[in-house]
Amino acid sequence: MSMKIYFQRYWAGIVILIILALLPLFSSEYTKIVAMQIFIFGVFAISYDILLGYTGIASFGHAIFFGTGAYVSALMMIKAGYSFWATLPFVIVICALIGLLIGFLTLRFATIYFTIVTLALGQFCYFLLTNALTYQYTGGDDGLHGIPAILQTKTQMYYLALAFLLAMFFIAKKIVSSPPGKTLVAIRENEFRAKMIGYNVLNYRLIALVISGVMAGLAGSMNAAVLKSVFPSFMGAGTTIDVILMTILGGMGSILGPVIGAALVIICQQYLSSYFEWWLMIFGIIFVLVVLFLPQGLIGIFYRLKDKNNTSEQKLKNENYNRFKNHFLGKCFQLFRRQDS
Repeated sequence: MSMKIYFQRYWAGIVILIILALLPLFSSEYTKIVAMQIFIFGVFAISYDILLGYTGIASFGHAIFFGTGAYVSALMMIKAGYSFWATLPFVIVICALIGLLIGFLTLRFATIYFTIVTLALGQFCYFLLTNALTYQYTGGDDGLHGIPAILQTKTQMYYLALAFLLAMFFIAKKIVSSPPGKTLVAIRENEFRAKMIGYNVLNYRLIALVISGVMAGLAGSMNAAVLKSVFPSFMGAGTTIDVILMTILGGMGSILGPVIGAALVIICQQYLSSYFEWWLMIFGIIFVLVVLFLPQGLIGIFYRLKDKNNTSEQKLKNENYNRFKNHFLGKCFQLFRRQDS
């Protein structure tokens, strides 16, 4: 592929990368922190999209992995004197084991039971962190503070977080574009047919859960390093709800979409809340409008511009995406209805 064709195809991404590379040179410290949060939660949302958008599994406890990564790194750095980089192998192994354990116990049943169990496990882990018995290790409601800095300046941390996002983005893109990634989509679309042609659905879902959990754990570790603190809310239901909103708003089943959704949610939380007391209502209206008028999420705007000459194919994509999104929202409704009863 020549440079001219490459630039014509990816010019928007190249321009965005140039802007992001130059942003620290003319932005405030607060803006850098917000940008780093977008990068980190972008990775967190990508990890959830692998689970929901590509595999069709709805987890209401995905913050378990995010919080685990944050607390493992924080405890090892504060209590044992490990460097940040030395904690990452432990984060990967522990998050992978948690994913395997949850998967073996729940994935063989219907997906609604997986959703209920992950919700319960998430709440259990949250209360475990805030319990008086674990206070000396977790800091209770106050969390843990005083994590050693891994780099000297905010600008250096900014570029590290940006590199982290780019690395995880391309790794995730490679995974979902591979034959196993295509198999995950086939399982999402028609589990029965995938079984009939010989695919082991349980194994593929288990692999997706482990990969998703490890990526979420690494995002949690990076968040702890950026903030130099960890809090129980990292493992709370609110964090899981945030990542679900990011994934749906940006567009499920697209690696770039969740990053866009993460940017929208973080910007609304950090800036919109400063100017409007009822910012949650405004954000709710934005969410409803996206669900109603953008079938593929915010990334659907780009798809429409790109495929404006292929309306039949785009219509089929919208129909498939709408069917899956309605199925997911229906499962959420069933879950809350069962809890109420």
